[in-house]
Amino acid sequence: MRICKFYKDKNGSAPVVATVLLFPLLIVLIYSGVMYGQMADVSSVVEEAARAGARYYAAHFGEKKAKDEAGKKAKEVVVGSVNVTPVKEIEKKKLTFNEKTDIKVKKDGSYAYCEVTYHYPTPVKKLTRLIGGNDLTDDMKITGKAYFKISEGG
Repeated sequence: MRICKFYKDKNGSAPVVATVLLFPLLIVLIYSGVMYGQMADVSSVVEEAARAGARYYAAHFGEKKAKDEAGKKAKEVVVGSVNVTPVKEIEKKKLTFNEKTDIKVKKDGSYAYCEVTYHYPTPVKKLTRLIGGNDLTDDMKITGKAYFKISEGG
């Protein structure tokens, strides 16, 4: 009987039980907010990287290595701003950014186009399906795309 009195207050409610039940929900909400903020930051960086690559390619279109240099510009933005897993760890399947496959630079009509993809690792397996991902991998693809008009001189 004494244990039951500990769990109930004067009004007959059980604040300890309510706290125990709501605490995990509160932790999940806080963690989700932090994760969403990080994803928003990565999205901003990826979009800026795509703009840098497309801008360079549009300004230097016609030069021999303009496409490669545009890819390098995009890579510099991503690597300088986001915590990127090195290519060496590709065997461990924890690669977040691979400049060979995650940066696409091309000419699209009279526009220079650049697409940059970052693989944001999710802490819960198969979570991407629940939060809008289209595949069953353990990461969420965040993609930035940019178009710039190719200059007349290029």
